[in-house]
Amino acid sequence: MRAIARVLAMTCFLALGTAGRAWAQHPQTREGFWIGFGFGYGSLGFSCSGCSGTEGAPSGYLKLGGTLSPNLLIGGETDGWTKSISGTTLTAGNASLALAGDVDVSTALALADTYFSEIPGAPAPVPVQLASPAAAARCAR
Repeated sequence: MRAIARVLAMTCFLALGTAGRAWAQHPQTREGFWIGFGFGYGSLGFSCSGCSGTEGAPSGYLKLGGTLSPNLLIGGETDGWTKSISGTTLTAGNASLALAGDVDVSTALALADTYFSEIPGAPAPVPVQLASPAAAARCAR
């Protein structure tokens, strides 16, 4: 009876072990659309004349992407963080774009310049004045 159990266990082990190898032999297909998002709590480091510190607040991200052709994938991501302190809103954000696959670099840069060069940059940030005693005390730590 023990021999039968061993043979069955070994057969199952070999069947599961070779199934993964056989599956890996097929070429991977890239097609479709993908999306990802998330929310959490993050911190932002800051410094000003004579002070520095960190502030914590909610943050989030959004990622989108898709297959342009079997050999070319495109994806983009944006994330952000925001907090209101004494009537002043602090924000931080980032956006990125990625191409993966069979990409000609000079063509990709030309297309990026064509489609994204006209997007205006954000205005220069306004210097933060710590007017409240509580905010000044936090900065003095």
